[in-house]
Amino acid sequence: MTDAARDAYKAKAEAKLDEWSARLKQLEAKARASSADAAIEFDEAADELRARIDELRAKASEERDDLEEEIERLGRSAEGAWEAIKDRL
Repeated sequence: MTDAARDAYKAKAEAKLDEWSARLKQLEAKARASSADAAIEFDEAADELRARIDELRAKASEERDDLEEEIERLGRSAEGAWEAIKDRL
């Protein structure tokens, strides 16, 4: 192989490597953009989920408070009924 042929082959190989490097940079940029889009979608979904969890916790707390009030009311009613039964005996 002559020096000219070797230099041409080397130049062609370097050009190919430069082309692949440029393609890699394009793919990396595309991946970063996709990652950014995915991160945005994830953040939005996470915010919605957090809001829903907070909503459900608030509702559960309200229901728990309502249940506690009902239990207390039933307890007072049962005590009243027991007192009425004791008075009849």
